[in-house]
Amino acid sequence: MKILRLKIGVRLGAAFGIVILLMIGTALVSARSISRSVEETNTIVNEQYALIAASNAIKNNGFKASSILNSLSWANTPEQRDRYINDYTIVRNQNNDAYARLQSLLLDEQSKALFKEQTQARAEYGESVKKFFERIAADSQVEARVIYDGEMTRLQDKYYALVDKMVKFQANEMSVKVANVVDEGGRAKTQMAFLSLFAILSALVTGWLIARSITRPIQEAVKVAEAVADGDLTHRLDTKGTDEVARLLRALGRMTNSLNRIVINVRNSTDTITHASHEVASGNMNLSSRTERQASALEQTAAAMEQLTSTVRQGADSALQANRIASDASAVAIQGGDAVNQVVSSMNSINASSHKVVEIISVIEGIAFQTNILALNAAVEAARAGENGRGFAVVAGEVRSLAQRSAVAAKEIKALIDDSVRHVGVGSKTVDQAGETIRRVVRSITDVTAIVGEMSLSSQEQSDGIEQINRAITEMDQTTQENAALVEESAAAAHALRDQARELSQLVAAFRLDERAQTLGAEKEALTGKLAPSIGTLVAS
Repeated sequence: MKILRLKIGVRLGAAFGIVILLMIGTALVSARSISRSVEETNTIVNEQYALIAASNAIKNNGFKASSILNSLSWANTPEQRDRYINDYTIVRNQNNDAYARLQSLLLDEQSKALFKEQTQARAEYGESVKKFFERIAADSQVEARVIYDGEMTRLQDKYYALVDKMVKFQANEMSVKVANVVDEGGRAKTQMAFLSLFAILSALVTGWLIARSITRPIQEAVKVAEAVADGDLTHRLDTKGTDEVARLLRALGRMTNSLNRIVINVRNSTDTITHASHEVASGNMNLSSRTERQASALEQTAAAMEQLTSTVRQGADSALQANRIASDASAVAIQGGDAVNQVVSSMNSINASSHKVVEIISVIEGIAFQTNILALNAAVEAARAGENGRGFAVVAGEVRSLAQRSAVAAKEIKALIDDSVRHVGVGSKTVDQAGETIRRVVRSITDVTAIVGEMSLSSQEQSDGIEQINRAITEMDQTTQENAALVEESAAAAHALRDQARELSQLVAAFRLDERAQTLGAEKEALTGKLAPSIGTLVAS
């Protein structure tokens, strides 16, 4: 099947792609339906409803204007007439705005035709209102009421009837569009239900096909694995396709062939081990005598290294003590530098604060000077006022006296602050010089500490290196002595290895091999018999 040539990831991707495309199609249908519904709704709200609202506003404003005109016809005073005329002007302007808004919303020809009739009736009604105001202006209220009750009422009813006709027409149009929105929603539900059902069926069919294309080859792989677990290496696989499962089956086939070769090699290796174990036992005896001679030489070397280790350790301890003393001196110098830096910072803050105080005193002097001038001006004005300004002159004199005393005090404070600023400046320079001196001392001590630290580290490394050599020689001595015992144990292990090789041969014989593997095994067994003596000689040497 062509589907087996596709990778599992491609199959799953194609299946999910189909489902996603169907979902996208469903979403597009839904979006199109929603878009249409939104357009119809916007048309209803922005056109029909807006037209109805504007028409109702025109009618409501007309009722208000008619009521105001009725009250105007019964007004007894000019003030009442002016108030009613002002109210009518406001309502008329509102009605004109609503009328202009209604005209801007007209789109279809029938609405424009109705609006044209409405405009003509409005003009006729406006002429009657004009006549009404002419009678009011002529102070003929009786004639104005006659016009109001007769001609104006008749034309107003005609005008409002056309307004109601416009409202009714727009209400009918709105009902039609609402019905269209409902129908569009029903069609969208049907389409979405069909597409959803089709998507579900497609997903089920696609999932079944993909699951079938994966599970059947996996079942074949399970059979092969069970056969290998039972020791049957003769099973063959006929694999088709290029997907991951097909590669798994081919890998299982290669694994079976590899196991065939491994079992043959293990059989041959057990025979080789059996022959070589005899040679290993004889070689271990020679190795035991050489190991004893090495152990004696290592004991003498270990004694000499212990003396050298003691001497180097004393030098390392002295260097370490010098490093600690230098580190303590460096820490003390750094603390002194930090303290001086803090003093410098405090002096700078005091200097800045002193300058700010000088500025504040200058402001106080200016205020005192201005207060003195104001008090002088007040005294002059009080003198001009004569007896009436005598009390004010006394107060102005006291204020002037107070301003002069404030100015004198401010000058004295400024003089003191200036003197303090000079002293603080001198102290700040002195502290800066001391800080620089301390920093140079810290740098010098830091350099000395670094040099002593390097000397201590070098001595410590030498001591550690010699101690490692001493430990290594001691371990070599122990290892050599242990090797002597292990050589004897190796001889016994060689005999045990021969017995285990025989048992391994019996275990490997339980595997069923194909004919080609058995033929190859016979050839390797013959070659192994020739190599066994050479292996024994190599181990002995």
